[in-house]
Amino acid sequence: MTHFSTLRDDETNIEELSVNIFKKRVKVNHSKSIDFFCPNEMTSSRVNTIFSKEPETIEWIDSFENNSVFWDIGANIGLYSLYAALVHDSKVFAFEPAASNYFCLCKNIELNKLDKQISPLCVSFSDQTKIAPLNMISTEYGSSQNEFDYNKNDLGENLDFMFQQSSIGFTIDDFIKIYRPSLPNHLKIDVDGIESLIIKESHELLSYKNLYDISIEINEKDHDTCKIITNIMNEFGFTLKQKKHAAIFDQTLHSSVFNFLFSRR
Repeated sequence: MTHFSTLRDDETNIEELSVNIFKKRVKVNHSKSIDFFCPNEMTSSRVNTIFSKEPETIEWIDSFENNSVFWDIGANIGLYSLYAALVHDSKVFAFEPAASNYFCLCKNIELNKLDKQISPLCVSFSDQTKIAPLNMISTEYGSSQNEFDYNKNDLGENLDFMFQQSSIGFTIDDFIKIYRPSLPNHLKIDVDGIESLIIKESHELLSYKNLYDISIEINEKDHDTCKIITNIMNEFGFTLKQKKHAAIFDQTLHSSVFNFLFSRR
């Protein structure tokens, strides 16, 4: 297993490219960089904090073996998809249903010539296969807290959405049966509230013996969701390896939201 010494956020590692005011270059180690399309402040902020907002996710990806398969469910503009593909030569399936984010995701893949490694898919996942609205609080590039056929956010609050984008959604098991994609060695689920619905209908995937670990964003104050996900993980032989978030969240509304990492190796 190869481990990389990753550079962290500072002004020397985030470069504004003068030839294009909408592009930034992030140095990810001493020999590789990623270019990102940043058409607004939100995408720019995401890129600027790629190493500091979720250091536990970067640390987890740095443990990947080279040439592994990574599913990124809730990819947004593709920060972690591109990082895994570029640094570890991972084959990535990047799932992002919001049209504005999907555009940025595809643009970022294009900028880095990673279309042979990253397959971007504009679909949702849930506990049913159906066409339904993606309830969006914003259509801005880089936005989050968008829910597929669900009206609450990750804090359990009613979602004050401003736009409904029609989306096709699958259960993970139906998606596998229909399309037979390469199955992941590593799975990330960050969909701001319906993680348990997705996990409930993922038995075929969870039975895959070469799925080694799963990172799931969970609000630990939502005891029902924690119990459902933990019980399903345990049923398929996964145990909780760590529960982390960056210290910057400790005094915020998201102080109870953590990335739970389940592993069975």
